[in-house]
Amino acid sequence: MRTKIDSIAEIINYNEDQPLINLENSLNFYSLRKEIKFKEGEWLKLQGDGEWDLTTDPDSHFILEDTERTLLNVGNEFIIGQTEDDYKIYKLYENAVVVFDWSEIQTLKEINLGILTPSQLLNDLSQYNGRIRIEMPDSLIGIDPFVPSVPDYGPCKKRNDIRYIFDTSNKRRIKTVSKFHDPILLIRDSVLKAKTKVYKKSKLLGWIPANATILVQLDSDGRMENCEINEKDPYTDYGYGTRHKVKVKWILYNGQPKAVKHKIRSTHRHSGHEKVIDFYDGTVTHL
Repeated sequence: MRTKIDSIAEIINYNEDQPLINLENSLNFYSLRKEIKFKEGEWLKLQGDGEWDLTTDPDSHFILEDTERTLLNVGNEFIIGQTEDDYKIYKLYENAVVVFDWSEIQTLKEINLGILTPSQLLNDLSQYNGRIRIEMPDSLIGIDPFVPSVPDYGPCKKRNDIRYIFDTSNKRRIKTVSKFHDPILLIRDSVLKAKTKVYKKSKLLGWIPANATILVQLDSDGRMENCEINEKDPYTDYGYGTRHKVKVKWILYNGQPKAVKHKIRSTHRHSGHEKVIDFYDGTVTHL
């Protein structure tokens, strides 16, 4: 769990896997990134030519970025502090961050072992006298953030996580990700993300990650202001290359990401196939 990082910026600026692997090896650190990559490889071996159940895909983890996965252990945790007296352990969930003083390390172990659930912790938080704190977005105050269901925000959505698998050519498939969420504490920015990943069918190994020429593009008809689109200020960015994955993200430094139907979309392209996905409800347009 304890990891010494001298320069976060050195990691965040990298886009390829090798520097992340080098970092893990130099620290002798088994990261969440490494765990997910191993489990995804085992999961891919079980996939045939029919539909893939992405709800069982280890790569469908709510931590989307490999750089972030590299900084976390397999429990979605990291430590900040100089000595054990001032260590703070941050444990990340989809909708909340739980902050433990080092003196509550045993409570953290009980959660990781399943003896204590996060919801039970939330319901009896006062007994810890501030040694354990739970941070969550304002939109979830009064709602148990550890229950998987997300409130229905009606025509103005504040979060969504849309993932698909598409056949694009002979023995090739792409995975698409279109995700946005509101911020938590200092851990998570307000951000929209899109990603395209490609896989191929190997005679010996089954489905494996592959390199190919792929594209991902993120478009908005305008900047978002209180879930209204400013039509005068459209936004477009894209990632493109011959590699296993390409990604793009739009960080909102002021305000929260919100989506209305037909106004924000991601485009994913490979081998002459193009899929456009609506961030609001996941509607797919095949071009």
